[in-house]
Amino acid sequence: MIVSQDPMYVTFPVSVRLLSDLRNRYADRGGLNAVQVRVKLPDGSSYDQAGKIDYVDPSVAAGTDTILVRAVMPNPVRGTPEAGRRVDRWLIDGAFVTASVEGLQPVTALGSLARR
Repeated sequence: MIVSQDPMYVTFPVSVRLLSDLRNRYADRGGLNAVQVRVKLPDGSSYDQAGKIDYVDPSVAAGTDTILVRAVMPNPVRGTPEAGRRVDRWLIDGAFVTASVEGLQPVTALGSLARR
């Protein structure tokens, strides 16, 4: 199986009201393209790469009134790669991170990583 590790997807739920507010707030600045996504790693440290929202699920989760949002995040190799050795990356498939959608006013949600 061949899997891409760079970039990675981070998916997180956003309330319908909040997503509507984001779209309206940034409508004249490119909509959701005007915001960036930042994550905190499972250990609580901040990840130094920013991502962009690239997908918004077309359906609402009825039980929670949320919409699943996906951002694409760069995931470069940590350190200098050496021939014959495994490379290490900050983001790991399936790990739980905290996602923040940043514009003029940050919005926070719990997210999960997935391979692209």
